[in-house]
Amino acid sequence: MEGLDSMIDDLYTKVNYTLKPAAISPTKFVTSDLLVDQVEDWSEVRSPSRARRRMKQGHRQNVHHRVVPSSKVIQQGDTMVMHPATLDALQKVLDKQTMDYVDKQFLNALYGGVVR
Repeated sequence: MEGLDSMIDDLYTKVNYTLKPAAISPTKFVTSDLLVDQVEDWSEVRSPSRARRRMKQGHRQNVHHRVVPSSKVIQQGDTMVMHPATLDALQKVLDKQTMDYVDKQFLNALYGGVVR
């Protein structure tokens, strides 16, 4: 789950904070399980530089190859194609921004001033 949390944090920093939910309503979201990244996990290797050198010589190393959801989004016209995990992360970010926007509007109406 730490990969999903970091993806949410990345998306939260990338999404424009002034984006209103109505601004993206005509956009179509398409999910594809094919949008994945292949990563090498070197965390169980004692010395990565030595392991790389020995790997070139043909020795087996304790490097794990993992497939993780890609945070990349392909946009073509009004259609955005992304991995389902990326869409979930984007929905969480937009839900939080929507709630922040609604809270600010409510507090502005309640206190009659500008709440930041």
